[in-house]
Amino acid sequence: MKHIFVIISLLGSLVSTGLAFQANDVSMTAVTDGSYLDTSLAVAHAIGKAQDGWVITVGAPGGTYNWTNELVVGSPNAITIQGASTNNRPTINFVGAVRSGIYINASAHLVTLKDFIFNVVGNGPCANVVDVDGVGVCFRISDCEFLNSSTGSGTGTAFGLQIGSVNATHAPGPYGLVDNCQFYFPGGMVYNYINVFANGNVDGWCWTQPMTWGTTNSVVVESCAFSQPHSAPISGLVEAMGGARITLRYNNITNIPESVHGIQSGAHSSTLQLECYLNNWMLNDNNNTMSYLFLQRGGSAVLWSNVVNETSFWNLGGVCQFWVECAASSLWQSEGCTSQLQYPGDYPGPQQIGQGVVNGAPGSVPVYIWGNNFPGTTWGNFGLGRDGGDAPFIKQGRDIFTNSVMPNYSPLVYPHPLVATGGTSPGVFTVTNGAVIPPTDLQAHPPTSP
Repeated sequence: MKHIFVIISLLGSLVSTGLAFQANDVSMTAVTDGSYLDTSLAVAHAIGKAQDGWVITVGAPGGTYNWTNELVVGSPNAITIQGASTNNRPTINFVGAVRSGIYINASAHLVTLKDFIFNVVGNGPCANVVDVDGVGVCFRISDCEFLNSSTGSGTGTAFGLQIGSVNATHAPGPYGLVDNCQFYFPGGMVYNYINVFANGNVDGWCWTQPMTWGTTNSVVVESCAFSQPHSAPISGLVEAMGGARITLRYNNITNIPESVHGIQSGAHSSTLQLECYLNNWMLNDNNNTMSYLFLQRGGSAVLWSNVVNETSFWNLGGVCQFWVECAASSLWQSEGCTSQLQYPGDYPGPQQIGQGVVNGAPGSVPVYIWGNNFPGTTWGNFGLGRDGGDAPFIKQGRDIFTNSVMPNYSPLVYPHPLVATGGTSPGVFTVTNGAVIPPTDLQAHPPTSP
């Protein structure tokens, strides 16, 4: 039987647990030896205190640790879990056959994960490396390096980060920030580097909440690097579905397209909104032609000031493609649609391209594209429709504008307000009329042009 020793020091209450981790209940800090068991016990200790602001430091600078179980962080309070060094990050090898390496469930308070290198070894996590659920603006994943994805066992697709889940939760989110991370996946299978759902996707609630362009009410991915050595089999940078709201900006991307799902191919509901701007793509796989750079199958988007570089004309077949799955003659049966949508009687299709939320229900919110530096390609810059079945559903000047700025649009201030505040905000993100209201330290940074 292990004993618990309590040492009272002049600096505060230093709790020695009988294991390796030590916790200071006054400064709300804990330091672990890097092992899964020690870290999980330290997290449980901090959560048990029911206080905002605990910081758990894991391992030693440059250390390597094998975790065989899923670390669960189910915190109703703000907590930070960090590696022991920013410049010499410890490596966590996920070696256990579990669903995810780390599972975070944040209840409207900020959970921060930073300063780690994550790798998957052998039969490691089958679904996700890191999995996040929650309500409101509730997470930040920063300065982490992902050297591999999940194994994809039983799914055929491997994931890095999973944000959100299939659920009927009627609360906005989970929203948050992924910043200054590196994703280097080795090739050989289909990857979704990040996969995003919104809450309330099972019953369509997520498609009743107001659009939130240029706000923190989004999964924001900024200042990250994504790379894989090949462009085939084709992968997904940030796959989205189920009412997801995502913002991709200031990222460097090699050989990976961006794609989002529609109502039929995704989880019950289409992706709702996507902001994709000021990213740099490099395509240098001269053995394969990537069929598209950007694929959208539902919802609305703004796509502006992105730059695409390539080493060969054959790196890329087409740039932007837009489909309505249940109207496309070549897709509707394979997607399991009950029947093929027919134009004009079935226009607009449910949650199709150019649709968003207007007054609490689906309505016209066109896609806007402007100011991008796209290369010449075999199939052109814009494919409006997969084939003759869905092409009439996606009209230039009605559902999509390929050379126009979205009226009254203003992007979120850069960097994300959680960077400006150090990601330490412990406040509750309240909900008013369906909109998430962040604490005052975020309200102090309203959306402006970067």
